[in-house]
Amino acid sequence: MNSTTPVQPVSDRDLRAAASMVRPSARQLAWQQRDLSAFIHFGINTFTDLEWGTGTEDPTLFDPAALDASQWVEHLAAAGFKAVILTAKHHDGFCLWPTRYTRHSVASSPWRSGSGDVVGELVAAARQHGLAVGLYLSPADLHQIHIDRRYGNGSAPAWCTIPTLVEDDDRAGRVAGGELPSFDVIADDYNRFYLNQLYEVLTDYGPIDEIWLDGANPDSSHPQTYDRAAWYQLIRALAPDAVIFGGPDARWVGNEVGIARTTEWSVVPFTGDPEGTGELALDHQAVDLGSVESLRRGVRCHWYPAESDVSIRPGWFYHASQDNSVKSSQQLLELYEHSVGRNTVFLLNVPPNRDGLLAAPDVDSIRGFGERLARVYGDDLASRAHSWHQRDSSTTLGFSADQSFNLVVLREDIANGQQVEQFDVYADINGTLTTIASGTTIGHCRILRLPSIIEARRVEVRVTSARGPHLLAVSLHRDHDAAGPIVFPTLEAAFDAVTVTNDNDPRRGELGPQRLSLSAQTLTDVGITPGAAVNALGFTFRWPAVSPGAPDAVRPNGQRISLSGRAARVGLLLVASEPFTDGYGMLTYDDGNVEEFRLPSVSPWGTARQDGAPVIELPYHNTQTGPSDTPAWIDAIAVPADASRTLTELVLPTISVPHAGPPGVHLLAIALDSADAATDGFSQTG
Repeated sequence: MNSTTPVQPVSDRDLRAAASMVRPSARQLAWQQRDLSAFIHFGINTFTDLEWGTGTEDPTLFDPAALDASQWVEHLAAAGFKAVILTAKHHDGFCLWPTRYTRHSVASSPWRSGSGDVVGELVAAARQHGLAVGLYLSPADLHQIHIDRRYGNGSAPAWCTIPTLVEDDDRAGRVAGGELPSFDVIADDYNRFYLNQLYEVLTDYGPIDEIWLDGANPDSSHPQTYDRAAWYQLIRALAPDAVIFGGPDARWVGNEVGIARTTEWSVVPFTGDPEGTGELALDHQAVDLGSVESLRRGVRCHWYPAESDVSIRPGWFYHASQDNSVKSSQQLLELYEHSVGRNTVFLLNVPPNRDGLLAAPDVDSIRGFGERLARVYGDDLASRAHSWHQRDSSTTLGFSADQSFNLVVLREDIANGQQVEQFDVYADINGTLTTIASGTTIGHCRILRLPSIIEARRVEVRVTSARGPHLLAVSLHRDHDAAGPIVFPTLEAAFDAVTVTNDNDPRRGELGPQRLSLSAQTLTDVGITPGAAVNALGFTFRWPAVSPGAPDAVRPNGQRISLSGRAARVGLLLVASEPFTDGYGMLTYDDGNVEEFRLPSVSPWGTARQDGAPVIELPYHNTQTGPSDTPAWIDAIAVPADASRTLTELVLPTISVPHAGPPGVHLLAIALDSADAATDGFSQTG
């Protein structure tokens, strides 16, 4: 069966059977098995201290005097990374190779006296250390908008030859002799430019294992139609083994925090031909992409696995101000388990500094991560089993002595598709077969971290629902360093940010990169003082009982907050001074069940409300230098909960923001809507 199967108006049973027959291509299978990849964001932004450049930067700013791509790759390879992807061209259009088609490149910089080639050095280093190579080539190009003016210039498509040879082109003889292929296409100015750059990187540096197509559009005032079908055809011709991310082969998981869905399908609905204009039939951020109901949204089922990307720092490019904000090796391990361990590839960005080297804090973190990864997953206790039985939908491991473990890893043979819809894991503990974990999808890998060490002589995995025949691999591991996650007894115990300041002392504010804050004076005017009740959406929140200028809120970043009680909804009181990407959090119940929820974006200050009226609107807010004329507001969000179960924990989402500074989202209070909620649980709102 191909990687795509048409969807017909058939029964649920027939649709599940059709989805079960979808298979990955050889390139997709190899990509998934390289489950740990590194992103290298490097370019002119590194020297301007920006995340998104303007396209008008002076190339002479680019001068990484000590650049050493081998240093990057050596540390990545030692930590267990299997692939590396470089931003050969970001949205600003500055090219890290001496392209023949624009002067906005390393060839116009003082680095290596204009003879440098970052792409070439990275590719050589990666191959020397056995890593697969990917190149990020941004379709959006601000330099082509503002300076070279090929992007969105309204030019008519015309016949052209790729490569379009330039004056004194060193490839002319090889093209004329047939050593290098040529292609006749119909393209406008920008698509011709982009096809020529694709041709350059694929022929000058090939073989390339992945082409990364970002979907960002930094300037919508210059509309440009992308001829993706032509791009894909060129890539397939020149690099048949290369995975096209953002194209027909692999997709964005839907966030930039490195966490996949708890139910992550690789078989998803498509609107048409994946090699042409077809695309995912649902929003990439949808909670459900692969159920039967979701599959009916498309005209065909397509094998389209996800990649979970996140940066080791708050920003994607290096900023010296973030040297103290590098994710720890423990955080990276947790992200690995929530990405690779949820059927996706983990793509971790590690940006070089202005010297052209990975900074010491980043190196220390990935080294610790690699050591922890090897220590935890290098020893498979299942290899000690004296018996291994697979029958129908059950896999059983037997041991001659008790085994101590707190991690269960399951894998499907995805060469034969993704089949498992639901499963349970049991362990024989003191003669009693006990459920220790449950889940939905498995796919390439499912990692189940148990809350405590299990001692058992028998482990059994039972698949309770599947789309078709399946073969499972089971491994068991023990994390000797696991100290257990930090669970804050109340939201107040997790307070780490200042949201409210006095008008005459606003410098303590910490909302977003501009360090904004709510005005204590305007809050008092509407009756909100420390410890006051705030009624919204049927909840009674308690305003933080702290003085202005003191930590009074939490920046959502995966913190675990203890809950106690039953409720049909959990309320969150928050402020958002700027846009943020929807985050995913979790509710945990006393019976071990976990429910994922999505924290939707709310309209940030200074914008037109798109989501209804806020809970409270204030006439102004504080900046670092004093009151601003721009209004501010407070929002409330209701998260559905299962009132038949007792809540024990709330895991806050990790918020992604489109800049390098601290997020402009603060959580002020939590409330449960049920009278059955225990006092301690309710008191966490203040």
